Amino acid sequence: MAPYTDEAKPGPVNTYAQSKLDMESLLLADATRTQPVVCLRSSIILGPLGPFGNTHSTFLHFCQSRQGQETTFWTDEVRSVINVNDVINVLLHFYTSMQSGSIDDIKSSVYNMGGPERVSRMTMAVAVAKECGFSHEVFIPDEKANQPTGGDNPVRSPLDISMLSCRLEDLVGLKFHGLEATVKAVFAK
Repeated sequence: MAPYTDEAKPGPVNTYAQSKLDMESLLLADATRTQPVVCLRSSIILGPLGPFGNTHSTFLHFCQSRQGQETTFWTDEVRSVINVNDVINVLLHFYTSMQSGSIDDIKSSVYNMGGPERVSRMTMAVAVAKECGFSHEVFIPDEKANQPTGGDNPVRSPLDISMLSCRLEDLVGLKFHGLEATVKAVFAK
């Protein structure tokens, strides 16, 4: 049950999720490895536009582009969004540990890598509107659970994959940024 701990039993609901679980299992079962295996599970990674991105390249920028336009956002699809800079810092931690030889202190494991709060798509859209100074009153709240699968929604996806990432934060010595700080950094003037 969400929010999920690192030890929660996975329950993939689509081929994509099953393939990720299969890869984790293969990596963790490889007894010939001389280095530990660290599997990082994330949800939505938020950050600035990439160098070749357009205004729909990230979910936050899509939300910004909806200024003044009626747009439906799910209220029941919940994720633990993480700031891309936090992801980079986690990866740097493991890289520098490997380079310095202190990787022996790290055991092969699966870690959740999500931000500190559970947020819906609507919560993200409202945060963007507030930070960018426009009204979110035209945003339409709806529940994804009410939508039929197939057509525009061909892949089944869990409604709530929020996660607890305390173990990873403790291991790497970081406190991950929340949604408000992330949105502020992305749209800093």
